Amino acid sequence: SETMGTEMMFVAVSYPSMGFVIRTSKPVEEITHFRNFFYKQVIPYTVFVFFMILIFAFFFSAGIHSNIKSLKDVTHHYATGDFSVFLPERDDELGDLNHSINVMGSHLKNRIDLITAKRDQIQAIVSRMINPVVLVDDHLNVLEINPAAANLTDNSQYVGKNISDVILNEDINHIIRITLEKKQDQESAVCFDPVKGIYYFVHTTYIKGIST
Repeated sequence: SETMGTEMMFVAVSYPSMGFVIRTSKPVEEITHFRNFFYKQVIPYTVFVFFMILIFAFFFSAGIHSNIKSLKDVTHHYATGDFSVFLPERDDELGDLNHSINVMGSHLKNRIDLITAKRDQIQAIVSRMINPVVLVDDHLNVLEINPAAANLTDNSQYVGKNISDVILNEDINHIIRITLEKKQDQESAVCFDPVKGIYYFVHTTYIKGIST
């Protein structure tokens, strides 16, 4: 630029349809200074920030992967009935998830312990009763049978089997089926052994899905 007495860079854009040209300029020294600043300051800091982001992303993804693996391990233990393991507490969104899983495991353990205690109580009561007692589920599978009732069958493997395979008396099985269908108590005198003249007074009760 002869006017300014300095080396300039000019850029001109022509608009023939409008009849004018737009021109602008910048001192080469400023362009060189900006270029040097860009190469020496902007690019190194950009590369540094980029690598910091990569490192942060690596540790973040590693933490998520580790937490997911812990979730799989803990839920596997819960599925097998082992509620002695817990997830580590965290101060983020994953921490909320871990806390919820831990609370769920604790509630499941309490519920299973309660069910187990009730089952043990029922088994203790049933086993000590003098009269024959049989507990079956809604599918007529035997849940529990006391020693007095076990004497009525020659089949020593009775738990889990259908009641018709355990007690071979159609009248008793019929009363049990009626109890399940109507969900009402039934009573009837049943001839268990016509040859010996053995009769039983059968009483069945429907209690929350268990017929006895």
